Formats: sequence, structure tokens, C-alpha cells
Amino acid sequence: MAKTILLVDDDIMLADSISEILSLHGYFVRIANSAEDAIQLMYEGLPDLVVSDYWLDGMTGIAFANILQESPQTANIPFLLLTGVDSSQLSGDFEFDNIVRKPFDIQAFIRQIETYLSDNHAPLG
Repeated sequence: MAKTILLVDDDIMLADSISEILSLHGYFVRIANSAEDAIQLMYEGLPDLVVSDYWLDGMTGIAFANILQESPQTANIPFLLLTGVDSSQLSGDFEFDNIVRKPFDIQAFIRQIETYLSDNHAPLG
């Protein structure tokens, strides 16, 4: 069964491009264009991985990650943050499983996702 990735990005063209590439690699991708939409999608089924942009409409990716961290149902879902923001500018206490810097190499990105979703990878969070 295909692993599910929840991709959260308010840049619709970028989200569609990333989704298409991930789908070609065998992942089932659900796209949300805001953190609020992502939370609604989670009521329909929890993803195996969340990939979120830092800048979202209404809140940052860190604020979204903190919301997920507070819930027992979502606290252990691996979370990858996509950002062009320098680490020193990131605010918040959330410890990300990984930060993917934009622009990123798509093959390296796929390898990171494969690592987090491999059956023998230790639970994160």
C-alpha cells in the first residue's frame, strides 16, 4: 500500500509539481494550501509524513507543526519543513525531523522522504 504524504504549501504550482513527482515515485499525496485545510484533511485520515512550507496563509509551518505536536494522534507523524528561510530566522521550539532548504535537489528530497518512510526507520517525534 502506498504511503501517504500530506503536502502543505500555499504556492499551488509548486505543490502540484512536488505532488506529481512524489506520485511518480509511488506515494499517495494529499495537498492542502493552508494549515487549516491540512488539519481538516487529517480528520479524513492521518498521513505517514507531513511536508510543509514555512510560510503558510494564517500561520507559519512551525506554528502548524506545534499544533500537530500537541495532539496525541498526530505528535508522532514525521514533519519535514520546506523553507528558504535561514535557520537563525526560524522561531519556535519545535524540533523538526528535517528541514529541507529551498531550492532543493529533487533526488535528494526523494531520498530523505524514502528514509523517513522506510519500514525499518525508527519512529520520530
